[in-house]
Amino acid sequence: ESRNALVLDIGCGLGYRLAELHHWGYRRLVGVDVNPDVVAAARTRLPEDIELVCAGAAEFLAADARAYDRVVIADMLEHLGVEEAVAMLSVGNASVSGGV
Repeated sequence: ESRNALVLDIGCGLGYRLAELHHWGYRRLVGVDVNPDVVAAARTRLPEDIELVCAGAAEFLAADARAYDRVVIADMLEHLGVEEAVAMLSVGNASVSGGV
């Protein structure tokens, strides 16, 4: 497993998974969450080299041109409707090198 992988955490919340990945040596980390208060709180506790974005997952994936090596989606899909979840995963498949 390459620690140089570009990793996206969708629905990152306070960034606990991002912090753990950073601890394990990953440095190309991006976290996305729709809640601005949560993103602001995460920013205060995470290393500066972790990119945090306040946006909806589907909108972020549609606008972001990067191909991610890994995508983490944990404790997030249950907050979406079926149509939203399917749309997000469909857009995400094009954003991940090798697919989801």
